[in-house]
Order: sequence, then C-alpha cells, then structure tokens
Amino acid sequence: MKAPSIFACYRRDDSPYPVDRIVDDLRRCFGFELVFKDNDHIGYGSPWPDSLRQALEHSTVILVFIGQKWHNSWDSDVGPRLWYRRDWVRTEICKGLADSSKKVIPVLFDDVPLPKPKALPPALREITSLQSLRIRRETYPADIVTLTKFVGSELNMDSTVKAWLEASLVQDSQSMYRTPPVRMIKR
Repeated sequence: MKAPSIFACYRRDDSPYPVDRIVDDLRRCFGFELVFKDNDHIGYGSPWPDSLRQALEHSTVILVFIGQKWHNSWDSDVGPRLWYRRDWVRTEICKGLADSSKKVIPVLFDDVPLPKPKALPPALREITSLQSLRIRRETYPADIVTLTKFVGSELNMDSTVKAWLEASLVQDSQSMYRTPPVRMIKR
C-alpha cells in the first residue's frame, strides 16, 4: 500500500455524513486511491491496524474531522476515548503531530468549537494551536473549494485542482454554485 496522500481521521459516531461528503468530493478531485478512509480502503479479513499504520505512513495530509461528539466520545470500558492511549483517533493524530513531514488540519463542522487544550490529553493539545478549517452546511461549496485548493497545494497538485474546479464549475453551475444553500430546520 503506497498510494494514500490524504488521510481522513474521524469518529464514526460523530459526523458520518459530512465526512463522507467531503471524502467523496476530495476523491472526485484527487482520485479514490489518494484519499484514505478506513472503511473504504481496508478489505474484509485484512488486519486493520496494519492497514491504518501503512496509510498514515504514506499520507502527507491528515484531515482531523471534529464534530459535536469528537472530544466527548465515551467508551463504557475505558471512559473518555481520547484519553485512552489505544484509541485509534488519538493514535492517528499523535502519529501525524509527531511527523513534521505531515500536515495535520483540524476540520470543524458548522459551529463546533475547537476543544480547549485542558479538555484534551497532553499528547493531543498541540492540535488546538493548529489553524483549522471550518466547513458549514450553508457555505459548503466554497468551503470544499478552500479545502481542496489547500490540500492540492500541499500535494503539489495545483493543476489537478484547477482542472477539477473548471470541470465542477461547468457541471454544477446550475445546481451547486448558483442555488442558495438549504437551511435545515430543527424540530
């Protein structure tokens, strides 16, 4: 496994819809093989810890998706999951932070704040000092373009991003970029 350059780090019980949508859009630009998401890349019967380690090793950009439950996720056996040394989200982030060749980007959903340093274990506190990107439902098209351009520049794939943007603008000019965003009504 050599390909992944973009690694999606997320909690399955936190924000599956925005993560899936963002990963799909990044794959439209960079290709399926360059954007690693565990349940799409690890085959049935494969040793997933080894697959995750290899994907992390070969990744240049690690996108840490942070939703409402990200830092409050709880396991009945171990307590707060981020405080458990063998939690995979924690492991993925720590490996990214420890390797200066990797760009770790916190991606916040809607109005979710970046956790306060004291709310995180010491090994993860550095993430609170990293510039984050916010992706909002109301501004999704512009936000995904911002993320894609930045990732493209980190991967030295600016021409790929430019071609994707041109194709997307032509293809989606009537729907995605010109229609006003749909606001969700809470009941």
